[in-house]
Amino acid sequence: MPCFARRFLSYADGGVIVFHYGIHTCPAITRRKKDNTIVKQLVRDNPNIKPSEVLSVFVLSAFHQNLDWADVEREAASAIDKKWISNVKEKV
Repeated sequence: MPCFARRFLSYADGGVIVFHYGIHTCPAITRRKKDNTIVKQLVRDNPNIKPSEVLSVFVLSAFHQNLDWADVEREAASAIDKKWISNVKEKV
């Protein structure tokens, strides 16, 4: 859906001022909460895994479990942050 409204940011001392121009017709994007149960399980099953390999292992395990592709994409998008995966791995 095309949206011709614009958002401008003005960085000031101690903050940011946000200006909106036009009427937004685009749908709002909701932030997804990262589900770390899958990442924790992958780290428990593979303790020597690198954070950059977690996404590949997740997709392969999803194929073996015959999961729906939409579910795979949703979960993979939430687990793409390598720093977050590294933090989860430290906790586990």
